[in-house]
Amino acid sequence: MAGVCAAELGLALAERGLPPERRFEIPAAWRARRLSDQAYLWHGRLHRYNSLGFRGGEWGPKRAGVFRIAVLGDSITYGYGVGEEQAYPALIERALGARYRVEVLNLGYAGANSPDILYLADRFLPRLSPDLVLYGVCLNDYLPSMTPQYRRVGPWRWSEAAPARTRVGAILSAGLHGLLARLGLEQDFVHDALDASTRYAARFERDAADLNRAARARGAPPVVAMVVSQIPGRSDALELTRRTETILGRAGMTVVPAETYLERWAGRPPLTVSRWEGHPSAEAHAAFADAFVRAIEGTPAIARRLEPFLRR
Repeated sequence: MAGVCAAELGLALAERGLPPERRFEIPAAWRARRLSDQAYLWHGRLHRYNSLGFRGGEWGPKRAGVFRIAVLGDSITYGYGVGEEQAYPALIERALGARYRVEVLNLGYAGANSPDILYLADRFLPRLSPDLVLYGVCLNDYLPSMTPQYRRVGPWRWSEAAPARTRVGAILSAGLHGLLARLGLEQDFVHDALDASTRYAARFERDAADLNRAARARGAPPVVAMVVSQIPGRSDALELTRRTETILGRAGMTVVPAETYLERWAGRPPLTVSRWEGHPSAEAHAAFADAFVRAIEGTPAIARRLEPFLRR
């Protein structure tokens, strides 16, 4: 997972991840544009990678007197479509940094599901030596390694970002998906994550427990985990969110209820960057950051560890 590979993957997601019916409409200024092997523009925002393959500049050695937080997650944690400074790991650093000497490392990686999150933890936590680990859980983390979100009819499934070659093809594709959904024939990855026969949940629970053990083995407190979602109101996704929180709790993690922010969004449309970019908006990232910060400062075991790093 070198920086160049991460940048290539990110650029591909930006170019192919549009809903088919929107792919031909995006303003030219917001289209993906390569700047270098480790940076590109998307929605007019700089998306850059360091040499380890993660968002932002290079990370130096851990500094004495600074509380280091590592944030694990997928493209939501990375912050696709928003500025580097608007992604919730950066907002957590800004909020906590007003009172404490802290640094927050964004280990969000595009396409990562729970096996990939565990791999990143095993590879990078020993090197980075964080004092605390956060995990921004996306509901597609239940899927096998690097498997994209998908829809399916019966046993046949396809990526939600499957390309449409023409404008007419895109319109027909959107109409077909809408019809199949209304008839109850089309399912997606959320349905499969809730289905015990797929054993997605069993693997996710093992990965969560192993991730928490990996953090604890480095001397950190239990992982602080929260489901991060920009889509309020969908009943099956809310059910999966609650099940996920139960699993994370059984894994020994400190769980931040997603209702912390979802209740405020009741009745609203999805909080996405734009009609062409379905990842969370800056407003959604601010809500994620606020919930994490409240949990960090409100958990006695973590607050005690933070106290020596208070700014005097």
